[in-house]
Amino acid sequence: MQTEAQIVAEAAFNRLFVNDDEIARAGADCAFFEMSGERAAPLIVERIRTAIADGTPFSLVRVGNGEGNAIAMVEDAGSPAIFDGFDFEFVSQNGCSITPEKAVPFSRLVVDAIMSADIQGYRIGRFDERAVALDCIARGETSPALGIIYARSLFAGQVLGRASRSGWYTSAWIHFDLMTRFAAMVENATQVVVISGREELAARFAEKLGSRLAWFAPIPVQGYVPQSLETSHYAMFEGLRDRIRQSDLRGTLVLVGAGLFGKVYCQDARDAGGVAVDMGSAFDLLAGISTRPIHRRLDISALRW
Repeated sequence: MQTEAQIVAEAAFNRLFVNDDEIARAGADCAFFEMSGERAAPLIVERIRTAIADGTPFSLVRVGNGEGNAIAMVEDAGSPAIFDGFDFEFVSQNGCSITPEKAVPFSRLVVDAIMSADIQGYRIGRFDERAVALDCIARGETSPALGIIYARSLFAGQVLGRASRSGWYTSAWIHFDLMTRFAAMVENATQVVVISGREELAARFAEKLGSRLAWFAPIPVQGYVPQSLETSHYAMFEGLRDRIRQSDLRGTLVLVGAGLFGKVYCQDARDAGGVAVDMGSAFDLLAGISTRPIHRRLDISALRW
């Protein structure tokens, strides 16, 4: 017998899921649509370099399971199963829960950051997402299933609804392909800001960039368990947002690896004039650490900077 969460996830799948072939057809009419990160990366790096040189505000964000669950909170906040899906992802990044009353406005910030981004990366083209979502539902792993469903729904709503034909869309795994061009991405930035849970990278960035490293903001790494909400990433969220928003980031490259929080930091950096890139778990690889199943498919030594 299905659980209530499985029933909710299956209903969401039947109502919202859009197949890859339909998305690909619609994507062909966008300003830029490339599911292959390998093919997309050179053009994206060039756009980042141009934005830095011109002082043009810019952000690239990636949309995975966690972001999908935030999207679900905005669209269907009244369902306990939807909140449970969000909570599963949020706790994995924050170490403890927040209430549904706090989760909804937080999720709206995440969705706004996605929608305002100049380049959005989605879970397309790499795996059979239909099969993944259905398998997760069958096994009762409804949080990743809901994340996949709602993330793809947001993407489909943009490209199929012709609301954002001028947008650039690519793979959610684009950060791995950007790593092979990392030096080129940062070389013409006169100032670089880094926001990362990999505090051990601070010395490497300082060594590589010297005075070009404006500041490095360490945040709790994913998996850190705080003693209370007051010592969690969520507690420092608004303070770090204030630091970003009060900075003049024109022409500054802002590299962010902060999960759900990082999408909002990217938008704040863009609003402050910066060029923000959501690097996600690529920072783990820069530190030589494998933290995701997909990392096993990558040659970490070849990606070190």
